[in-house]
Amino acid sequence: MKRIKNLFAVVAIGLLGGLIGWWLGQAKQSTNAHSHGDAEVEMDASSSQSNSEVQEWTCSMHPQIRMPEPGKCPICGMDLIPVTAEDAEATRYVRLTKSAIALANIETQVVKRQDQLSRSVMSYGKIEADERRTWSQTAHIPGRIEKTYVTYRGQYIRKGQKIAELYSPELITAQQELLEAYRHRQVNPGLVESARAKLLNWKIPPSFIDEVLKRGKPFTTISIYADISGYVLKKNINPGDHVREGSVLYTVNDLNKVWLMLEIEERDLPWVKAGTKVDFVPQAQPGKQYTATIDYVYPVLKEGNTRGLARATVANHQHLFKPGMFVQAKIRRQISLKPPRPVIPKTAVLWTGEQSVVWVKASDTLPLFEYREVLLGLEGDEGYAIERGIDEGDEIVVNGSFVIDAEAQLSGLNSMMNALTSEDLTTVDTTAPDAKRQPMKCGAGKCGDGKCGAGKCGAGKCGAGKCGNGKCGGGR
Repeated sequence: MKRIKNLFAVVAIGLLGGLIGWWLGQAKQSTNAHSHGDAEVEMDASSSQSNSEVQEWTCSMHPQIRMPEPGKCPICGMDLIPVTAEDAEATRYVRLTKSAIALANIETQVVKRQDQLSRSVMSYGKIEADERRTWSQTAHIPGRIEKTYVTYRGQYIRKGQKIAELYSPELITAQQELLEAYRHRQVNPGLVESARAKLLNWKIPPSFIDEVLKRGKPFTTISIYADISGYVLKKNINPGDHVREGSVLYTVNDLNKVWLMLEIEERDLPWVKAGTKVDFVPQAQPGKQYTATIDYVYPVLKEGNTRGLARATVANHQHLFKPGMFVQAKIRRQISLKPPRPVIPKTAVLWTGEQSVVWVKASDTLPLFEYREVLLGLEGDEGYAIERGIDEGDEIVVNGSFVIDAEAQLSGLNSMMNALTSEDLTTVDTTAPDAKRQPMKCGAGKCGDGKCGAGKCGAGKCGAGKCGNGKCGGGR
């Protein structure tokens, strides 16, 4: 019995030893495989690092810092990190997926040069009487108005029509002189001609003078006749009024031609010149459009609203246009671009207040978009003429620019709200005799008498301390 127990103990010990040996073998095999995998990863990383050559070094907290070799950030003192060619390329462009482009409805257009630009200027104005066709009916002799035959403004009168009756003591005296000279015509015939000439100078009709001689006594009143046909714009007399020689009785205009007076916004004045065509629609005739030509642009702005005035003469033989009518107008103008310039749609431009931004497609095969600042020229109906920043052949985004710019802002890239200029970049010339990096000055200017970064500034330390009354680093 004792021998059997010993036999079982030996078998159990053997089995336990076999299990332990098998377990140790599996662990060793796993360790070898893991070491082999690490070596492969290290080889891949080394290969990737060699394939992406380091171009420059930057600060993770201040990406505007660019250095040609490793070191410390001159602003915060952190270690610089490498920027590979792929990283540098990635910071220049915004990349979107095809589905994002479709959802944002992004559209592009190839830029072309144009030799002229058209512009439609919207304006409003009113019809006025042509001042060149306005006449004043005046009193040629002093006296008192006894009766008027024109009783209201707007009344039409014809040339030669009786318009008023005038009592004039001077006229009675002149008639008596004429009659006295006529009685002594045999003695001094020249007196008759002098008396007659006096009446003629007052524009007394010859028929009236002959009638006085025929009657043998003077008339107490005289009729005033219209010198021109037209509509009475102003009526200045009533029965009983005393008038002087040269007093204006009525203001008359035939209204066969009228003026279209248009108010032009100050920014649109360069587009309005004499000879420019204008289409206008009177409010009294909705849907009825007329065309005229601007013949004069006033040299001064209208008082009170700093708008310019432009004038067009319109034929009005049917008297459809009445002074005081309001009109809406569109002025059409073509301006030559010399030399021809690239023209882009207005929807392609993003405004930042100081800059104008356009997004340009950077690749024909990849959905890459590049930030571009442009200098705008004249604005036309087709868009803006570009002075600098875009050239013919560039493919620009004309719809969906805000989506691309928003993606750039979220990615920390150049955008209309985060544009990095050359003044934002800090580089060090390592070829100089003293290649030691000089710390940046506090923000954009000096901070006390010392420089920020590594040295003291005023009474406090830079970077973490105060700089005069402001904090360093932020440039206050």
